[in-house]
Amino acid sequence: MKRAKALIAVGLLIVGFQAMALAETDTIHVKDTAKPIVQVEGFGYIMFGQLVAGDYYPDGPLNNGGHAVSHYGQNNGFAHIGVISNPTPWFTAKTALEMSTFLTLQYGSMDKSSYYEVYNADIPSAEGIFHWNNLGSTVSSFLLESGLFQYTNNAETKDLGNYLYRTQAYPAYIETQLDYPVANLEGARAQVGLFHDKLKIEALANCDYIYLPWHDWNFGFTATYKPSDVLSLMYGICFDHALDMNGNAQAFPDSLDKLYKATKEDATLIFDPKPLVGGLDKICGSEDFKIYGEAAVLGQKSYQYYPNDLSIPRPYYWNGLPLQNMPMMAGFNVPSFSKLLSGYTWDVLSVEVEWWKYPYPNDWLGYAATNGTFNAEPMDYQGDMSTYGYPNQVKWSIYLDKSIQKFELKLMAMNDHDIYKTFSPQDQNCSEQFMRTHGDWQWYVELRYNL
Repeated sequence: MKRAKALIAVGLLIVGFQAMALAETDTIHVKDTAKPIVQVEGFGYIMFGQLVAGDYYPDGPLNNGGHAVSHYGQNNGFAHIGVISNPTPWFTAKTALEMSTFLTLQYGSMDKSSYYEVYNADIPSAEGIFHWNNLGSTVSSFLLESGLFQYTNNAETKDLGNYLYRTQAYPAYIETQLDYPVANLEGARAQVGLFHDKLKIEALANCDYIYLPWHDWNFGFTATYKPSDVLSLMYGICFDHALDMNGNAQAFPDSLDKLYKATKEDATLIFDPKPLVGGLDKICGSEDFKIYGEAAVLGQKSYQYYPNDLSIPRPYYWNGLPLQNMPMMAGFNVPSFSKLLSGYTWDVLSVEVEWWKYPYPNDWLGYAATNGTFNAEPMDYQGDMSTYGYPNQVKWSIYLDKSIQKFELKLMAMNDHDIYKTFSPQDQNCSEQFMRTHGDWQWYVELRYNL
């Protein structure tokens, strides 16, 4: 009953937003000018699927009291509404509100009677953007963004990747979310476009409110080179926890804060062969045949930093880089030939794989000490990694998207780095990924309506 009410509520939100857009229109005119200064945007969806197999964290892996999850049904609802204001050609203000409902994993029994529904509301963006284009051949554009904003350093990824700001280095950690391949940042971003925007250089400063220690400042730089529509290359570096703003000596002494400091590096490649083959763009969709890849280095501290457990193999090194800190992913958009088949196929069918030679649990809290503080090192289960699935080094994702006017259908299946919230996060904090072995996976169907 609660689930049905939640889905009805999401549906009413969507209808209400659309009615508002139709009644008021999404454009407000000032002094009879035709320039729109306020626009309403949004979408809503219902998602249903199943956690087919996995391991549930609060008590650790199965051999440490955790719980196996098998064929655990999930129904989620989501609504996003945003307002975009353009009072001048060179300034944009954005704000948005997201509301969601989802079923949590309940401590103890996995019986259906233990399902709990949680409602959540977030502000994914509240920002101001100053932007100037067509400035010249050398300096082509300039952008300054500040506030709460969504960011990705890999525009093609559908699930995996985007490592620069969806990870932490110590302990090494990656998190993904269903149909949400971006990172939410609080801070500022400046971008300069050079040589007709073929080269874009940007600087970022953001305050960490997700990973410990909170409120530290991170500083990053990226350079993206796109000489043509065929190739795009990006290199990024992030100085994680570079500025210590914690100030809580009891929970995070100086010696511990220093452990969290890290240098993360990331590189992406996007290759689109269609412009190289004459006539291919006339029968293919815009996303067909794209190949993209990404590799990151999450810190470069030596293996001596990790727990001294001889039963876990020492990390491999490649040209001085520790492979256990280097997640790598690749993706391919399967061609639909939508123009040839009059659009009766998918818009995007993406297959992604990831390889990460990391022998420890993917846990963002690290090792919890007896005094209640946290150490910046991986969880160590005394070498018994059998129930964790070591060496589970390969992740995968399949993503299909089809749009029909304002409606959108998405099909997803994956073994990725999702972490599922518990009903009582204060008492049952879930900080480790759900899918840990090769046999763990989940699938979802999403029905979306775009305003």
